[in-house]
Amino acid sequence: MALPFSTICLLWEQLSSPDGVSEADQIMQQWFEQHVSSLKQEDHALALLSCLLPCKRYDRIYGLGEKQITAIVVRAWGIGSSRRKALEKQQDNGNIDCASAILNALVESGDLRGYKTPLTVQEVEATLDRVAATCDFSSADLRERHGTSSRTTASDLLVDVFRSMSAQEVPWAIRLLLKDLRPAVVPETLVLQLVHDSLPHVLHVLNSMSSALAFIHDEEERRGKKLSCQELQTTLQPQAGTLVGLPGFEKARGIVHGHRLMRDREVSVERKYDGEYCQVHVWKQGGKKKPEVKLFSKSGRDSTHDRSTIVPTVRQCLGLDTARCTLQIHCILVAELVVWNDNADDIMPFYKIRRYVTREGRRLGCAEDSPPDPGEHLMVVFHDILLWDERKCIDEIYSQRRRYLHELVQPIVGRAAIGEQIVMNFSASDSERRLARQMAFALAQNWEGLVLKACQGPYVGVGGAMARHVKLKKDYIPGLGDSADFAVVGGQCDPLTAASLGLKRGSWTTFFLACRQVEAGGRQVEAGDHDQGMTTCFHIVGQVSPPSISVADVRFLNAHGRLSQMSFSIQNEGLRIVTELKGKALPTHLFSQAAVAEVIGAGFDRPADARYSTLRFPRVVKIHHDRGLQEVVDFVEYQAMAQTSREALQDDPEGTDQHSWLARLGYDRSDCESEAATPSRASEVQDSASPFDDSQSVQNDSATGTKRQARSDELAVH
Repeated sequence: MALPFSTICLLWEQLSSPDGVSEADQIMQQWFEQHVSSLKQEDHALALLSCLLPCKRYDRIYGLGEKQITAIVVRAWGIGSSRRKALEKQQDNGNIDCASAILNALVESGDLRGYKTPLTVQEVEATLDRVAATCDFSSADLRERHGTSSRTTASDLLVDVFRSMSAQEVPWAIRLLLKDLRPAVVPETLVLQLVHDSLPHVLHVLNSMSSALAFIHDEEERRGKKLSCQELQTTLQPQAGTLVGLPGFEKARGIVHGHRLMRDREVSVERKYDGEYCQVHVWKQGGKKKPEVKLFSKSGRDSTHDRSTIVPTVRQCLGLDTARCTLQIHCILVAELVVWNDNADDIMPFYKIRRYVTREGRRLGCAEDSPPDPGEHLMVVFHDILLWDERKCIDEIYSQRRRYLHELVQPIVGRAAIGEQIVMNFSASDSERRLARQMAFALAQNWEGLVLKACQGPYVGVGGAMARHVKLKKDYIPGLGDSADFAVVGGQCDPLTAASLGLKRGSWTTFFLACRQVEAGGRQVEAGDHDQGMTTCFHIVGQVSPPSISVADVRFLNAHGRLSQMSFSIQNEGLRIVTELKGKALPTHLFSQAAVAEVIGAGFDRPADARYSTLRFPRVVKIHHDRGLQEVVDFVEYQAMAQTSREALQDDPEGTDQHSWLARLGYDRSDCESEAATPSRASEVQDSASPFDDSQSVQNDSATGTKRQARSDELAVH
């Protein structure tokens, strides 16, 4: 199948039309019937899927921004200085996306045809592999397979390709490099099914396009026929060295909602750790005496080199280099990396992890951070096991997988632990109140929240359905998250987002949140200051974009901002901005008459390369039309809020903080205590490995420290 690249570009044009969104499935089905006669060769299928679903190629990172790509196209097409300046001006205005702006420049030149032979999809695929191989952030395997001469740059490779394209093809090649095909809307699941009915399911287990296609191809070659999903499932299992797909999550909007989502099942209620996802792969191969350890990030990248300091811990807790090692062939473990402080005997805030995890050897976002603390180090917390020698763990129920985890992993104080857990029977009459009590305990300990998992559920079910867990966090529950009132002081436009939301060209889609900055002498910003010619000062501390702000609020802020917009400048007449943002992260326009927005977040975090703390995952709850700037939070006050929110709480013998959280969750303390004391509880609920509140907590806490041994009795659920 030598499919011309121009053919797939025409498909994208169809999917970008006004009717493309509503008719995407029909358009895609018809296109496959007309142009894709056979995909028996897995490299042909991979090339097609890499174009249609570029975000699925986790192994390919190009490291090219819009300005770099524009410079490459200018060089390839010989765009003159006057048109180049006009092109740069278009892009700087933010009213049109990079690919569309370049297309306009090429069309204006009148030279619409490429200078060489038209390209096929396979040729574009080969070029993208070679371009990705020049970037250090691409997978090591890809760089090894497609590595080019050290003198060959991405620019050299792409110039030749762009010269072979027509003007209509160039913008789509740019979108492939940016891994964003908008305005085309590609129906992902349908595309995978059209390539092979079983591909969506196989990708759940082998979350690599090339590995999934190779598995299907090899199995069908071996059996001499096309196989159904059920037939493939009999032999499909995780492969050490290939990422296993992640389960889905649902957000519980409260205790009742979370309880209802898990219905009447036996549920593992677990602490939600605030760390970085890590999938640990270990296998013995090629007669090597030392088993190999590979670590994958959530994005699918092989991050072993970046997280190398945790590898000795993994080897030790699995006993890989000792006689006690029970691993014979391979295993895959689901874990999370956190930062542990030996002096505080506790897990540190999330932002500190960037000091200990590099990105291809580079420490990113640490410019304003203090040096690593000698008493701090990475710690690994294990949650699940997906493969262990001949055991196909993904088909087994979660409670059994946890038992395997305890058999295989030996906790190490402050270095390796198994996630804290209590098992509840949600069919019990008091289970909802018990869940509320566990959530109150979690909030009192300043945990991020809880995760609910079905004990009898497999990781991958019949028909390829992935497990779905429930997240219970305070910012999901109305009235419980950290919140503050901010001034909306500026905006920035993402043309593709504006178009997808049906907004006018040039509409702002990102809005910048700021605190009042109190001037020397303590003068406060008062209503009417601007009218009196006084300078008001704001400190930008965050930003929001859809879906963290509703479309209705986006429309209102656009209408409101137009009345007082001005080009961005740190110092304006009547308005001064303090910010640590740089480059494209800055607003393009400021609003002299700022709106006031109530914003909620999931605790506080410290942004990369910044000295202040701000709300994590902020989202706008409401635009307050009746509030003035004097009600916007002051920057110093805001930092004090962050400090209070982050501080680890001291032991509280009376349990008052836990009780106050219980009340805020809408439950009465005495009612919960009386329910907990009823004799029927012992027969209704079998608590297993419960580090929250039973005697087995001491065993698990030996891996994480001693502080929670004293705290574990607070719930008194026995």
